[in-house]
Amino acid sequence: MSIQNNATVAAVPWEGRVVTMMGLPVGSEFHRVFRHPDGDWKAPPEKYRNGRIDPPSGRKADFSILYTAESLLTAAVEARALRILESDGLDLPDLVEVRDPELPARHWVMYTLMAPALFVNLEHRQTAQVFGLDPDMVLDRIDVWQQASAAVWDAIAANPPPAIAEVAGICYQSKHRASNGWNFGFFHGKHTQLLRRGKFKAFTWPPP
Repeated sequence: MSIQNNATVAAVPWEGRVVTMMGLPVGSEFHRVFRHPDGDWKAPPEKYRNGRIDPPSGRKADFSILYTAESLLTAAVEARALRILESDGLDLPDLVEVRDPELPARHWVMYTLMAPALFVNLEHRQTAQVFGLDPDMVLDRIDVWQQASAAVWDAIAANPPPAIAEVAGICYQSKHRASNGWNFGFFHGKHTQLLRRGKFKAFTWPPP
């Protein structure tokens, strides 16, 4: 089920503020590319929680994120499994798979949403500001995004919003040149309640 075609915008009153979330229905599909055993389900060790919406420094033990994307392309770009092959002229650049034989092989998995879910939309200007993220910052600072993610986590833990669906995590658009697709980060624990875990397959590009 296409996320873009089925997503809804939810303006949720929350502690005197209005937070914009993306609502997704049952049947929505998410993709993930990973290398390590159980990397499609289990929380990573604290030392590897260094992604865009992982916990900030000093809080790595507080929570973890299961990163997923709306498409295999976006998931692969986020996992640095693809790179742009520059082209001359007017042709669109091609994407080629990045291989490293010294590392574990990559796998791809797809999940299906089993219950409606909401994601705090950090691309929404006012919502980003609520959680301390400046939408006009010149440099793309991962530490600022991580602080915003922790602020979302703290707000959910202290006072869950009165919503008609579970607040599963955070959504944002890819910042990589090869994709502007949407990413959906599930707070670990939420994913076990909401996702049906598919069978993983070997990752290849282009997909068979």
